[in-house]
Amino acid sequence: MFSETIRRQVSEGSPQKILVVDDESGIRDGIKSALEQLGFLVSTAESGEQALYQFRNAHDISFVLSDYKMPGLTGFDLLQEIKKQSPQTKVVLMTGFGSVHHAVNAMQLGADDYLCKPFAVEDLERIILKCRPPSKFESSSQIATSLISEDPAFKALLKKADRAAKSNAPILIEGSSGTGKELLARQIHEWSPRKEKPWVAINCAALPAGLLESELFGFEKGAFTGALEKKHGKFEQANGGTLLLDEIGELDPLLQAKLLRVLQEGEVDRLGGKKSIKIDVRVIATTNRNLEKLVHEDKFREDLFFRLYGVRFILPNLRDRALDIPVLAKEFLRRQSSIQGNELCFAEGVLESLQRMAWPGNVRELERAIERAAVFSDRGIVHLENFEFTAPQAFHPANAKSFHGSHGTPARVFNIDQTSSQRPIREMEREIILSALESHAGNRTHTARALGMSLRTLRHKLKQYREAGLIEGELISNGEEITRQEVGKNIPFFSMDAELTVPTSASWGGPQLAHPKGGEL
Repeated sequence: MFSETIRRQVSEGSPQKILVVDDESGIRDGIKSALEQLGFLVSTAESGEQALYQFRNAHDISFVLSDYKMPGLTGFDLLQEIKKQSPQTKVVLMTGFGSVHHAVNAMQLGADDYLCKPFAVEDLERIILKCRPPSKFESSSQIATSLISEDPAFKALLKKADRAAKSNAPILIEGSSGTGKELLARQIHEWSPRKEKPWVAINCAALPAGLLESELFGFEKGAFTGALEKKHGKFEQANGGTLLLDEIGELDPLLQAKLLRVLQEGEVDRLGGKKSIKIDVRVIATTNRNLEKLVHEDKFREDLFFRLYGVRFILPNLRDRALDIPVLAKEFLRRQSSIQGNELCFAEGVLESLQRMAWPGNVRELERAIERAAVFSDRGIVHLENFEFTAPQAFHPANAKSFHGSHGTPARVFNIDQTSSQRPIREMEREIILSALESHAGNRTHTARALGMSLRTLRHKLKQYREAGLIEGELISNGEEITRQEVGKNIPFFSMDAELTVPTSASWGGPQLAHPKGGEL
């Protein structure tokens, strides 16, 4: 799942060399093969001593993946030697389940992450994607491409972000998962006067409180057992630049107090340190939780909330940016065309269908859906049935016209019966279309308008259904109306413990999927 992203980043950046260290040849060769398929330059070593010799003489190794337990110079010893010479080099340790605690201790002393043996290729890809040094893929132009928009409200938000970037005020970005919080944070850094200075990011939810503290604030030699060398924390690493505190709502209460002091005083205390260190860091915090609610529940400090709340951005869900869905879909398909080396395009009606879907996973879900659909495209054409969604998609009312009829006509309710989440998207689309057609008494013009598709597309769909023997009847020439027979044979609707609400009025504005317990999906 991560491989295409890594290949794209590697192809658009300069080749990076990874050193793989393990005393078992089978493991070395397997990892080397997997990394080379992703486009990396890979060298191997069978011992810590050999690895250290290569590292000292190669000068182009940016990432080291080493076994923890080896004869002679262990992975822990190798980590310390590499970090002494090159603190910016990424080091990931591989360990058996019985020695995970050793790997966690190693992370406190500078390791960037660890992998538990045996691990899948996907785990390796995830670690590489997380820890590898930035590439040209992360340049401001690429980030800006990911923030393209035709939605007036979102364009106004980006304009506001551009202005906020010029200041030193802390920034709080809120929004659901997948809405692009980290992308916006990175873009603000690129727009700011600090763009030539460090960009450092840390996920507050990814590490336990004890480890997160040493990662944020650093420690002095001898601060705790095994602290053999001084380590600069994320605040010091970001000095002069920008620090992203991702998922700030998950921060431990004790760390909240320490973070508040850093933000207030502009100085940081390393663990075991005797004096404070002055820093100049612009902090951007992101969260998918409601911080104000956490404050009221005494789970987040109110003073820290207002300290972070210099400028606040709330990113909308993708379903509320309906105009951007076709724009983003085309951009993601363009990227897949570049990766696959051939031109890809959407079949007629696909963009309209994507635009009416709910996208609970937001932009991230849309990108992954298109990535998968591109793999199964037919001769370069991506059809609706090529999409495989991880969760059932519903047509969202915000992406159609007004739900209620112009005369306030009461709505009729159709139960949706979905016996399997793996049913073809085309079949579900057909049911939606025929249901809407019946609601409009067979009037094609009104049906097309309500569904947000062109009349030509609707005609084409109905023609396909007739040719497949799924509907019967002929056209009535006036008013683009059809006989009642053409609304189709009774095809069972799908059920998702939800209801599809359809007004009886011919001015119906589109289906609405409601959560059985209230609220939107």
